[in-house]
Amino acid sequence: CGANFSPIFSLYSDPTFALESVMRNDRKRTPDLAVRYDADEQHSLWRVTDESQIRKCQDLLNGKPLFIADGHHRYETALRYRDLLREQNPGYTGKELFNYALMYFCNMEDQGLMVFPTHRLVFGLADFDQASFLKAASKNFVIDPDQFDVEDPVSRKRVRSTLAGKGKNCFAWYPGGGKVYLMKLRDEAVMDDYFPADAPKALKTLDVSVLHRLVIEEILHISTDDQKNQKSIEYVNAFDEALCAVHQGKAQMAFLMNPTRVAEVREVANDGGKMPQKSTYFYPKLLTGLVINKIVEDF
Repeated sequence: CGANFSPIFSLYSDPTFALESVMRNDRKRTPDLAVRYDADEQHSLWRVTDESQIRKCQDLLNGKPLFIADGHHRYETALRYRDLLREQNPGYTGKELFNYALMYFCNMEDQGLMVFPTHRLVFGLADFDQASFLKAASKNFVIDPDQFDVEDPVSRKRVRSTLAGKGKNCFAWYPGGGKVYLMKLRDEAVMDDYFPADAPKALKTLDVSVLHRLVIEEILHISTDDQKNQKSIEYVNAFDEALCAVHQGKAQMAFLMNPTRVAEVREVANDGGKMPQKSTYFYPKLLTGLVINKIVEDF
């Protein structure tokens, strides 16, 4: 349509918060635009026109690695669009609008940056047998069953807290009924059998990698294509929503996840890897259309 409406969400690392220091005085004045999304979320924008200040920001970011938190497809599309227009315009200078894309920069050291988990719902499996599943899963996981009442807020809170306390390579399995099962990987070394030899270790040992390779694919036989097309699997961000879907019969089971850590995203990217599908949900995100970037002159 001739413009970018949704920014690519990128992360950079600066423990000194130098860029934030440059912008501090701007944030003391009334924002040029303030939009309230809901009761808990307000987006405020300050326009910066001082060229020396802009150059200082550019210098501070110059050479820093950027990690795309959200918008990989937008970025790849922007590159393909740029290359196409360059082929059509061999005399390009590099300053044309099609050479640029809308991007949001966020310091990954900012305490306000949060990563929410994305839980998995599984449905439509014929002849699923719970006992057989537990037997197969026990090969690679220590499984700890716990009494659970899905309708009791205290019980839900306890499961959530227990899961968080288990740390890395652990998730909870809820097949309905009065029990939830905490599943903890026995040995990370088993993941070497499911990835190429040169795959980053950080990628192989992500919670979502463990779940999908050892459980979703190995035991439940949901192929990678079916996962991409969300056939027999669905992704939800809300903990209670995942539980209720099973309780109400909309799904056969739920796998409840801990959030991926920002440090894990950095490790995977530094090692040349790419995060798996639905492994991160960064918050907060910019609203679509809040900032618009033209990529054609007559937009």
